[in-house]
Amino acid sequence: MSARSSMGTRDRRALWLGAVIVLPVLLWRLAVVPYRESLARGEDRVVSVRELLSREKALLRDAPRLPAMAQAAAARAADESARLFGGADTVAATAALAGWVRDAAVGARLRNAQTSAAAVETVAGGVESVGVDVRAEGSFAAVTSWIALMESGERLLSVERLDVSSTGATDGTVLLSARVRGFTAPFAATKRGARR
Repeated sequence: MSARSSMGTRDRRALWLGAVIVLPVLLWRLAVVPYRESLARGEDRVVSVRELLSREKALLRDAPRLPAMAQAAAARAADESARLFGGADTVAATAALAGWVRDAAVGARLRNAQTSAAAVETVAGGVESVGVDVRAEGSFAAVTSWIALMESGERLLSVERLDVSSTGATDGTVLLSARVRGFTAPFAATKRGARR
């Protein structure tokens, strides 16, 4: 006597009911869900390939103008390189920045101008930010003259921190403390290959 024939009608009905419930769930989990996930991945891939194709078509459309655009970018970089602090490396660029800041302090009639190097930071596209901390003293008018020289636009730089405090002297002398950042980049090179 087989196991199936020994089952009662009620047991057979329960087995069929279980199969009717379990088989669709198994079919859903093992066939439908993976198929839907595969379709979604395929749609995502189609979208990314279409975006890539549109970028490539735009590049092909702009291809005749690319040499002129590259020359214009190189000319702009050359124009801006005069505003950057150059040198063979970041140490030389920091020294150039320190000298420029000290000269500006002397030109503004600040006294005892002292500079020290700050950390070098990478900005983007090979551009690096070199910094110096400066301390000097003088009249408030000399400090404002120094700030005007920093903002003149002759060099590309930023003043990150500026503290002005009284020295307590009766002549109105104030103490200036600041961090100045200048920028240097590989394209800030002369025709001989050395940075300016």
